[in-house]
Amino acid sequence: SAATRALPGLQGGDRIIADPVAGLLPGLAQQLPGLEILQADSVRQALEQQLDALVQRGRALSFVTALPALGGQGPTEATPEPEPAAPRPPPVAAATHLLQGHRARPLAADGTSLGQGWELFRDARGWQLRGSGAAQVNDAPYRAGQILGGGDTIRLDDGASWRLIEVAARGEAQG
Repeated sequence: SAATRALPGLQGGDRIIADPVAGLLPGLAQQLPGLEILQADSVRQALEQQLDALVQRGRALSFVTALPALGGQGPTEATPEPEPAAPRPPPVAAATHLLQGHRARPLAADGTSLGQGWELFRDARGWQLRGSGAAQVNDAPYRAGQILGGGDTIRLDDGASWRLIEVAARGEAQG
């Protein structure tokens, strides 16, 4: 048959792997013992895995006749990509005082009143606001649970504004 003539060096224990399209040819499996039809996306996966060997932009065009082995013997099940880790929020700068105008007052973890029913407090996650009405942080609406830190500006409806700052102890290194 034409299939066996196309592969003259084929021996009994040899494996032939073929694209799923080749599996559509009638009688091919009977003519080629050891024929293994790949999963539908196996060729695409192999191309993606060998991309560095196939695409070499710094070199002249050449035909690829062999590719390095990637390890493993035989077909493998596609492993799903791991879920990307949830992005971590950027670290929040320390805040020890509330600056209004030219006056700074120390923050109290159990709550520092801002007026209009708003209070700045600290929990295990960091500094937050609690109250009702409109408040802005850095010129954007405050989101419940939003963590505040040094450098953040708080503004209430009446126009009052504060900046969270860190006051360093005398002789402490500046960051």
